Amino acid sequence: MFATQLAEALGGPPDHPVVAICEGTATNRLGAAALGTRRWDPAGFARLVAGLARYDVLVAHGSSALLHGAAAAGAARRPFVYRNIGDPATWGAVRAADLRIGAPLRRAAAVSALYPAAREHLVAAYRLDPGRVVTIPNGVPEHSAADSADRARARAALRLADELDWIGFVGALSEEKGILSAVTAAGLDAGVGLVVAGDGPERAAAERLADDLAPGRVRFLGVVEQPWTLLAAVDAVVLPSRTEGIPATAIEAGLTGRPVVATNVGGMAEVVDDDVTGVLVDDASPPALAAALRRALEHRQRMGAAARQRCLERYTMDQVARQWAELISAVAQRRSPASSR
Repeated sequence: MFATQLAEALGGPPDHPVVAICEGTATNRLGAAALGTRRWDPAGFARLVAGLARYDVLVAHGSSALLHGAAAAGAARRPFVYRNIGDPATWGAVRAADLRIGAPLRRAAAVSALYPAAREHLVAAYRLDPGRVVTIPNGVPEHSAADSADRARARAALRLADELDWIGFVGALSEEKGILSAVTAAGLDAGVGLVVAGDGPERAAAERLADDLAPGRVRFLGVVEQPWTLLAAVDAVVLPSRTEGIPATAIEAGLTGRPVVATNVGGMAEVVDDDVTGVLVDDASPPALAAALRRALEHRQRMGAAARQRCLERYTMDQVARQWAELISAVAQRRSPASSR
C-alpha cells in the first residue's frame, strides 16, 4: 500500500512503477503486476532484472524484497534502496541474521528506517555505514477530519448502535496484532462496542470470543478497501500489537481526529504521544487495555484534535514523498560510471 501511494505521490507510472514479487492477497486490489507465481520464481526474477534496465534505482519494500532487491540490483547493475517496514529488533531475531539480513543490507546504496531507534538498531546490529541509513517515517495521503455529521452517517452505514462508545480495530486478525486482547477488553466494558476491519487466521476464534464475552457488541466487517468510514464512526482506535513500526492505521486514525490506544512497541510512541494524542500501555493485558480505552474515551475530543495536528505536521504522504524524492535522487547521482553502462 505504501509503495503504491508513494509512487503516485512521486508522479506515478511509468516513471515510478510498482511491481510485486508474486501474487498476494492485496496485489490485484492495488493494481500491481505480479512478476512470478511464487517468491523465488526464476521467470519472475528474470523479469525483474530485465525491467530494471529502464530505471535508475530499485526501492525494495520490506520482507522478502530485501533478498530479491539485492540480488536483482546486483544482476542489473543498479543501486537499490531498502525500506525497513517494521521493528528490526523483532524481525531480525532469526538464525544467521547477519548472513540473511546483514549481507544484503550492506549491499544497499541506502537503507530507510521508520524511526530513530530502528535506524540505530540497523546500524549497530548489521555494521552498516551510518551515512547510508536514513530515517523516513510512514505516511498516508492527507484527508479531512470526521465531524459529528460524518460520525452519524458512518454509524448509520455500519448499523452501529448510538448508545455505545465504539472502538475501531483495523489490521490483520492475527496473534501479532492482538485481536483477541482487543475483543476481551471490549467485553470488560458494557458501554463499549468494537468494530473490526480485517481478516486473518484468528478471525474464527475472535468471533467465538466476541459471542461469549460481548454478544451484540462486536462487528466484524472483513477486509475493507478504505477505512475512513470505520474511523469516522468510532470514538477511538485500538492497536494492541506485539510488534509494530509506525502503523498506517495510527496515522489514518489521527488524521480522522481519533485517539489511539496502543501497546508501547516499536515506533508507536512516535505517532501516539501518551495522554496527548492517545494512550500507550506497556501492559497489553485486556484489563489494562480496557482501562486505557476508557481513559481515551473520556478525553476523546482533546486527544483527537491533538492526534490530527501531530499527523498533519509529520505523517502526510506529501511530506514523506519529498524526503523519498531527495533520497532517490541522491542515490541515482551516486551511481558510478560502471553501473551506468
